[in-house]
Amino acid sequence: MHRPLLAVLLLGFMALLLPGAARAQAAACVRTVAEFDAAYRLALLQPVTIRMAAGAWNMAGSTIAPHQANFVYPARSVRIEGGYNSSCTTRSEDPGATVLTGSALTLSAPLGEGHTLHIERLSFRELVRIEMSFAEGEVVLNRVWFDTVTDTRVNALRLTLRNSIVAYGGAGGSDSSGRCALDYFNHNPERVRVEHSSFVRNLGPAALCFRDYGGEQVTITSSVFWQNGLDIRAQNRSEYGGSTAMVLLNNVLGAGVETASPLAVPQIATQTGNPLFVSPDNFRLSSGSPALNSGRTDSSLLYDLDFEGNPRWQSSAPDRGAFEASLGVASPVLTVTNTNDSGAGSLRQALIDANAGPSLNTIRFNIPGACPRTITLASLLPTIAHPLAIEGYTQPGASRNTAVLGWNANLCIVLNGANQLTGAYGFNVDTAASPDATVSIEGIAFSGHSFAAAQFVGGRNHRFVGNQIGGVAGSTLLPSGTGLRVGGTVSGVRIGGPEPAERNVIASTLGIGINVSGSGSNQPVGALVQNNYIGTQTGGDVRGNERGVFVAGPDHVLRDNVIANASSHGVELAGALATGNRITGNRIGVPALCAGTCANRGNAGHGVFLRNSANNNLIDDNHIAYNALDGVAITGARGNTLRANASYAHGGIGIDLGDDGRNLFDANNAVAAPIAAGNDSQNAPVLSSVAGTAASALVAGSLNSANGWYRIDFYGSAAACSLVISGGLPAGFHGEGLHPLGSTFVQITHGSPFANGVGSFSGVEIRLAGSSNYFVAGSTWILATATRMSGPPLALNQRYLGTSEFGRCRQFAEAALSDEIFANGFEGEQS
Repeated sequence: MHRPLLAVLLLGFMALLLPGAARAQAAACVRTVAEFDAAYRLALLQPVTIRMAAGAWNMAGSTIAPHQANFVYPARSVRIEGGYNSSCTTRSEDPGATVLTGSALTLSAPLGEGHTLHIERLSFRELVRIEMSFAEGEVVLNRVWFDTVTDTRVNALRLTLRNSIVAYGGAGGSDSSGRCALDYFNHNPERVRVEHSSFVRNLGPAALCFRDYGGEQVTITSSVFWQNGLDIRAQNRSEYGGSTAMVLLNNVLGAGVETASPLAVPQIATQTGNPLFVSPDNFRLSSGSPALNSGRTDSSLLYDLDFEGNPRWQSSAPDRGAFEASLGVASPVLTVTNTNDSGAGSLRQALIDANAGPSLNTIRFNIPGACPRTITLASLLPTIAHPLAIEGYTQPGASRNTAVLGWNANLCIVLNGANQLTGAYGFNVDTAASPDATVSIEGIAFSGHSFAAAQFVGGRNHRFVGNQIGGVAGSTLLPSGTGLRVGGTVSGVRIGGPEPAERNVIASTLGIGINVSGSGSNQPVGALVQNNYIGTQTGGDVRGNERGVFVAGPDHVLRDNVIANASSHGVELAGALATGNRITGNRIGVPALCAGTCANRGNAGHGVFLRNSANNNLIDDNHIAYNALDGVAITGARGNTLRANASYAHGGIGIDLGDDGRNLFDANNAVAAPIAAGNDSQNAPVLSSVAGTAASALVAGSLNSANGWYRIDFYGSAAACSLVISGGLPAGFHGEGLHPLGSTFVQITHGSPFANGVGSFSGVEIRLAGSSNYFVAGSTWILATATRMSGPPLALNQRYLGTSEFGRCRQFAEAALSDEIFANGFEGEQS
């Protein structure tokens, strides 16, 4: 591929801190390596976006590598973007505009943080090694160019590589002494997705390697592998048997795939012939390429960009590989020109026309008159059968939300179902839809749909962004029944997204805001619900739903939403198939922005409720407060991990195992817990001392539980802990954890099959990242949770098996003070 000319690197110093999102997102504009390092350290305190000026960057002098003496791990998520001008007011879409060079580069996060490294519009060129290690988090690489990099390694629970190029990488032969161009490994992997990327002319064992492959979900879609020694290699772990759980969809594979066991799912639509690049070094597709218009259809690609920043899906189907060519026939556009229920120019007629053929259609709006324009339905609209994009923002006067915090969208199309029969939908993709039906809906305000404003129970990979269900559009009230339903066995639905324009408002509905559930064993899989306002329109007003989000299926992600004001639970997971879900970064019971003390926007039930065998889910890094019952309640479910959540001011307690109030006394964790128990009634740690300076403290304590390994997470309490009386006797001081302060690991070895043992820890340093005066004698209270593990911290395929309630509090003391002055025992934890 032809390498673009690099922009001139402007010299000088500047680091701009820009206002950001509700989670205190910082942004830094950097032009030197020193500024980059300083910006990277901002992630100690808060999520940070680093905007890099165009030019060549020699990272050899960077201090972000772990071997550097003054290296500091980021404690929060990091996003790195290239292509900016010197003031970061404009940017180039060319990933080759910002190029990082040097001998080696390491981007790492500490074990247990669970955050994200996101790199976009950037090139790495002629490096010996790049290592990205977010071992308990996620790495996202979008529009990234790895050019002549000998050894690229990614260690993360989750990896996404999209619209990127890996070329001329790797080294050595095909045996274990060689280096893969891109090498993925992790002790406990969850998911890998490689989409619309090109791997060309790589050496070594393979272009893409999965080391110690253990059955993680690997999906490789619409990518081009050409002129590599071997395209893909998955080396199974010795203890992992059965088939290889790798899914290959619509790829070009010139040199093949090598796995230690057969693929569980046969390859779909694989091409093995020459993709016909424009030239040997230009990996764009020529006009005769079989990879043109043959990628896998996905509605999110309609609004995605390819490697160079061009629209991703421009014809009958997207292209394979990193580049999208403007070759082929554009999809038909059907324009709605009136608000009639039927007939020429109506929405109904547009849907009838779209259903007439199997290819993608786009519905746009140009209805005369001022906003909003209301389409009142007399009967159900036709169900959607084929790929379709419904673009409400094309109506004159409409505009997308631009508020990082809040909702300022102007929706000019209102779909009113008040005159329909009971059980009515707005838009419906039902089970009769074609398997490749992928639907995008944006810019619509929904009103009066008694069953659901929109339903996805057929097709796949749907997209619902920038819409409003309930609330108010201008002066028009939008009453509604259930908000959005995802059912059947639909996979890959995306509701919202990271950008302000992708946010949905789902408010004031009489039922569930977002219902992700099917029937019996038929459950939807892998939905993403991100950055939505659920139960509020502005991010702070009160427009609650009956429940915020209900989930009954596996592998869904709820990320960065505001979920508030529900008349029942904020989030509910139920059923044996509700497993492998992640609830992360949400604000549950609080508004989008807190100026000082957060306003009470609590849900009338639990903040998060897991029940009825909803096992093995992860709840992390959420802000959960003011809920009328508990922050998180778990009953009849096990193996659920809670970590780094801020919890306070609930009517009940922060974590309630069994939904029966605080567990004041230890259970026998060596024997089976009652069916109704949450997380097998896992016991909490007992803290015996917390002492130190204003900046940090050393903590000691113990855990009484069954034999095995445990992770101990420490927290600072939201307020002074309170003495609890049980049966007329003191049962210790108790509270809730607001500030995550660190963690350690404990092994218990001397229990028996019928009785607990005790594991101790001491000298564990805890601190609040970025604070030098957090600990105050007599007023700072510390507490902890224990999470059972399947093996040692770095064991292959190690899994977390369930978190305890918050343990009893211990009050911080200055290091010079003796614990003997607290001989009455009532300053903190009582054992």
